[in-house]
Amino acid sequence: KRLAKIPILLKRFRQSVLAAACSGRLTEDWREKHPDTEPASITIDRLKKITAATRVRRGVPSVVPRSDMVSRWDLPETWSSCSAAELLRCGAIADLKDGNHGANHPKFSDFTDEGLPFVTAAQVNNFRVDYDGAHKLSGEALERIRVGFAKPGDVIYTHKGSVGRVAIADRRCILTPQTTYYRLSTEVFVNEFLMLFLASGFFSGQVDIIKEQTTRDFVPISEQYSLFHRVPPLAEQEEIVRRAKVRLEFINRMET
Repeated sequence: KRLAKIPILLKRFRQSVLAAACSGRLTEDWREKHPDTEPASITIDRLKKITAATRVRRGVPSVVPRSDMVSRWDLPETWSSCSAAELLRCGAIADLKDGNHGANHPKFSDFTDEGLPFVTAAQVNNFRVDYDGAHKLSGEALERIRVGFAKPGDVIYTHKGSVGRVAIADRRCILTPQTTYYRLSTEVFVNEFLMLFLASGFFSGQVDIIKEQTTRDFVPISEQYSLFHRVPPLAEQEEIVRRAKVRLEFINRMET
């Protein structure tokens, strides 16, 4: 009976690490030792001036109202909070796209033994992508695909079926309509920090509101544009990732 309780405790432990990482508690002492760190807002404003005339994909809103949940966020002074749409418009998120293939979606008979992995939500688990377990595409079926090509370094988020699983792509692959990639500017984001944030309660709490409204386990790309992100300074993101990794690896060893 005691052993049966351990997975529940470890799940809570993981969420507490993510909460500490994405709230600023984990690096509170780091901020005291680095008072001259450039606030994220200054970095983002600098990008906005550079990208003022840049066009973004159709459907990305120009203004996103803050929900009551986001308005209550208590952020460290050097952190910012921005919608994905705002981050897309300034180039902090270079691209955000799902694998919505429409009529070009491959049939089962199109899959081959070798080729690019076709990643579904089932292949994303425990912050990893199971490329070996994915179907493969090559030849004419691959040539028909126009969107949803993830690159190494992209953060992959599952938004349909099993919502909320995250990983970082370490090779080129094709996403199914169940998955989204977040391609980031290295001036603003450490991809591993965004992965932690997407897995945290600060992001999933917003997602849950959308799922309640649609009564489906589904967060379309159009809704993801309106979700808000916490953005610490880049140097602090690196420190958050370093500290969170130590704790999450410890949890994984305990689980094993």
